[in-house]
Amino acid sequence: MAINKKKKKTIISRITKVNSLAVSAVISDITGVSVNNITKLRKAAKEVGVVVYSVRNSLLKRSVNGTMFQCLKDQLSGPTLIAYSLEHPGSAARLLDDFQNKKINLKIKGAVFKNRMLLPDEIKSLIAMPTYNEAIGKIMLILQEISIGKLFKTVMAIYNKKKDSIKK
Repeated sequence: MAINKKKKKTIISRITKVNSLAVSAVISDITGVSVNNITKLRKAAKEVGVVVYSVRNSLLKRSVNGTMFQCLKDQLSGPTLIAYSLEHPGSAARLLDDFQNKKINLKIKGAVFKNRMLLPDEIKSLIAMPTYNEAIGKIMLILQEISIGKLFKTVMAIYNKKKDSIKK
């Protein structure tokens, strides 16, 4: 289906706006992925603050031109889906990785974070990066363990001191 020039400009401006708001982007090859699975992906993306587009590569190249996602241009070939993380840098990568692990024919081709293309190992690190709430939870757990440890040591010191004073 042919898209007229006005619609193309609208698509480019919409993606360019998302480019300015996003903290990271991940592209994937969607060859062989059913429309049903793409719909499930879009619904899941909406829940985690990720914006997903599947548009022509030529339009995507124009929309990333002059943005921090410009380094994606070389990776844009074949049926491509781009997912932008708006809040947490790892949200889009984690979402696409989850779908990739569900044996859907989705293949992550690349990711951009802080103006540079990430290597496959760095993408895995991005996926493993905890969200804000997860990080706060871990810090609280560590603080709680430290507090319990100090309390235990204090009680043991008092016990030992009283034990020694009774022996004398």
